[in-house]
Amino acid sequence: MSSVGRFAAINTKIRVLKGKMLTQKDYKELISKSSVSEVAEYLKEHTSYRLVLVDKNTHTIHRGELELLLKKYIVITFEKLLHYFVDEYRKLFRILFMRYEIEDLKLYIRALSRGEKLEAVKDLVIYSGVYSIVNHEVLASSQNIIVLLIILKEQFITMF
Repeated sequence: MSSVGRFAAINTKIRVLKGKMLTQKDYKELISKSSVSEVAEYLKEHTSYRLVLVDKNTHTIHRGELELLLKKYIVITFEKLLHYFVDEYRKLFRILFMRYEIEDLKLYIRALSRGEKLEAVKDLVIYSGVYSIVNHEVLASSQNIIVLLIILKEQFITMF
């Protein structure tokens, strides 16, 4: 199959996604906002980020929560693109997902080192989707870092 035929669908999808990107006007509007809740409200009402903000109360949202939701939007977008690719391109997207999973693992390790419960960390996980290589439900049951490492080791051994 030629490159044109092979990538026609993904090129169309990317053009659609490009059309959803923030515009110069959006950036000017966002800069004029004086609070996180105003930024979140604008994103929810006027941009494609409404996908991750639809169920959120923008009046009580804090910066960390908004950042997490925007990262989740990136992951959702990657997932929409992944099934158009095969071979090395698919591997590239899986590596991009791994970046977010590594961030999630750092959350678990940080929480355990502080003596915190992992149930709260589950809400902060960026990526636990279809292509996830870790089981977050099992990880959240870890009592300490040693148990977390044992669980991770078991998950990786069964994966390969």
